[in-house]
Amino acid sequence: MKKTKTIKAIALALLCTLLVGAAVGIGISATESATADVSIGMKNLAYNANLNLAVQIVVADGAEGTRGLAVWAADETNLTLDTAIHFTEEIKSDEVDGENIYYAFTHGIAAKDIGTEYQIGVYLRNGNTITVGEIETYSISEYLTTRLSDESITDRQSKLYKAVIAYGDAANGVLTAE
Repeated sequence: MKKTKTIKAIALALLCTLLVGAAVGIGISATESATADVSIGMKNLAYNANLNLAVQIVVADGAEGTRGLAVWAADETNLTLDTAIHFTEEIKSDEVDGENIYYAFTHGIAAKDIGTEYQIGVYLRNGNTITVGEIETYSISEYLTTRLSDESITDRQSKLYKAVIAYGDAANGVLTAE
């Protein structure tokens, strides 16, 4: 009975992190090159039907093109959209402190993959040219662990972050057990 209550509490805690959004990948074949015109801003977790990473896409003044988010395996060395596990140009925008910010969501991250490291990158598409900007190695558990070390988080946030880490560890343990 206690286990059922714990599972319900974890599910409820995840629902409390609601940010609307689910990303849809769009196939692109294009010429790709690196640029500093597009970079990664804030990163956060988002949960609706799936756990997702929400990534702000920052574009330098004067740079033009359609913003995009790409995700690769941590060991991928050929970082093109063809080798991405996921990419999307479904971009959301919101006004924050009087500034319009743009962000995208990864597609659902399975509970067993909460500890998986990925490479996330942002890009601009202008016609047939894709310019890949900043790329970071990242994982949900790394994000949560970093947030847990922040003294400004609330007790509720701390409980939520610990619950998500425990959820990932439990799923990984069950799914990798022989």
